[in-house]
Amino acid sequence: MRFSLLNAQGLISKRTNKLNSPELQHIFNTSDVVLFTESWTDENAELSINNFEHFVLNRKLIKPGSRRNSGGLVLYLRNTFVSNDTLVFTSEDDFLWIKISKTVLFSQKDLYVCLCYVTPDDSSRQSMVETNIFDRLLDSVAHIENNSVNNCSILACGDWNARTSVNPDFVEDDDPVHMSVLPDEYIPDVQLPRYSEDKGHVNNNGLCLLDFCKQTGLRIMNGRVGDDKGIGQYTFVGSRGSSVVDYVLCTQDLFRNVCHFKVHEPNILSDHCLLTFSFDFQMLSARETIENDYEQVSGRFVWNRDYKEEFLNSLKTTDTTERLSELNARIPSCAENNGIEQCLADFNNIIEHAASPMFKESFNPPNDSERI
Repeated sequence: MRFSLLNAQGLISKRTNKLNSPELQHIFNTSDVVLFTESWTDENAELSINNFEHFVLNRKLIKPGSRRNSGGLVLYLRNTFVSNDTLVFTSEDDFLWIKISKTVLFSQKDLYVCLCYVTPDDSSRQSMVETNIFDRLLDSVAHIENNSVNNCSILACGDWNARTSVNPDFVEDDDPVHMSVLPDEYIPDVQLPRYSEDKGHVNNNGLCLLDFCKQTGLRIMNGRVGDDKGIGQYTFVGSRGSSVVDYVLCTQDLFRNVCHFKVHEPNILSDHCLLTFSFDFQMLSARETIENDYEQVSGRFVWNRDYKEEFLNSLKTTDTTERLSELNARIPSCAENNGIEQCLADFNNIIEHAASPMFKESFNPPNDSERI
């Protein structure tokens, strides 16, 4: 499934209609989902595109004396992926959610897509919004996960006006091994290094975005996948400088299914760069089917140096040494796959039997949204 994200800085004006431009026509021809921030549209704008359903959120509060519209979100979804319950909800005039059903994705999970625009730190519009957008986004993610019983994938993208440098979007050093106050069933965050050309400065929106990621488990894709891996290319290139402010966030299960992610070069349509990315959801479905066939484990082994000598003594017991000797005698004749697998299973059982009294701890296995 192919996505394109762009801060359009106005789709339609008295002089021009960017929707008719060759550049945007190419985007529609090569995308299944097209996401525009700062559409600058109102209820009178004609936004229809052949083979696409569009979902619009225009800015409601206009500042007195404004010469043009501002803000605005437009999400285009190819008709193939539209269902009766596609639009989930909108909030204020700064973000909207849609659901793409698992039946049209041929996946085992519904995909929820959020498109948002966060006003800049120094914008006078900050005082016009009753509740903070990040608080409302956090509530919306919790609502979606609760309603889907955590059986969904989430994608959140847009112009966040957030500068995050390479600061972590995950909780650092939260492993129970290092922090005794955490419960045994706690699943620590996966430590994913970040990359960005926009190093150094972090603004208030950036801090809020990073905190939002830590609380929801969503992770920034920029700089981590596709052609942008290890780079974190600028997404805004203007006369006063460049920055990374347009981000794509997703649940960690989607990282395994990224086929493409690219921040394109600056264009004639906007000071913001086009971001394109795609996922193979059928691959996700196939992997989930395979993983569901595996036997779930009920415990894990955690090394404890205090039991080192006890473990070594356990390996030297008569029972363990006899089982290892018997296995060693069988190994030369294990030429076929079945024989090799049986030898490996027997060796695992021997070591597990010796180590369990000292190092085995029970735990609840993580669900898919907690893995990468």
